[in-house]
Amino acid sequence: MRQISIISVLVLLPTIILAEGVVSKIYPIVQTLDNANKVQLLDETGELTTSSVETNLTQISDKKEEYKSIKIVERYADNNDGTITDNNTSLVWLKDTSCLGKQNWENLAIQICHLNGNKKCQKQEAKFEKMKLNCQDYTIGNFTDWRLPSLQELISLLDYSFYNPVLSNTIGNEKWGIVAENDSFLSVELDSYWSATTSATSRTYAWHVHFTDGNIGVSDKKYAKIYVLPVRSHRY
Repeated sequence: MRQISIISVLVLLPTIILAEGVVSKIYPIVQTLDNANKVQLLDETGELTTSSVETNLTQISDKKEEYKSIKIVERYADNNDGTITDNNTSLVWLKDTSCLGKQNWENLAIQICHLNGNKKCQKQEAKFEKMKLNCQDYTIGNFTDWRLPSLQELISLLDYSFYNPVLSNTIGNEKWGIVAENDSFLSVELDSYWSATTSATSRTYAWHVHFTDGNIGVSDKKYAKIYVLPVRSHRY
């Protein structure tokens, strides 16, 4: 088997890739000197500088340790209170994505009112069948600023590189639902979710997003029953 000396390796690989998309600042070797332990390198200014092979290898080793300590920023963060923060937007979502059920616009307003712990909801509720909320890991009334997301906010939650659903796992490297312990959200439905954005062509219709493929459409606020996924604008 042919052996390649350390110096030959450094000549062939003047820059060392330590992580995806990251290249170390190890400068190109121009030539080796008579002393086999010395090499000439081009520094940042383009000037020749002399360095020992040991020094160059130490730089590479130090860089490897540095990148090992880098923490990957996950797409979603579980706040351990029944809410999920999207690190791309800082929006906070309810972890249980289907606990509010399928509602028309009038009923979804009552559901969100209950989620916020507002006792005035009971007066509105008199016109409708009794609604019960049971959102996993979340205490009703823990936060009081839940609302229906805009169309843009709802779309920002999705990852169109995935399908069925168009939602990623916690890290963001594969779709939701492959491995349960890798997911932040619970009970994602392959169905439509309401947005708070009213149609410009008819005030009685509002936009929704289908979580199977990310397609958007409009439905009648009064008659259509669609899933509800509330959002908050900040963590605290």
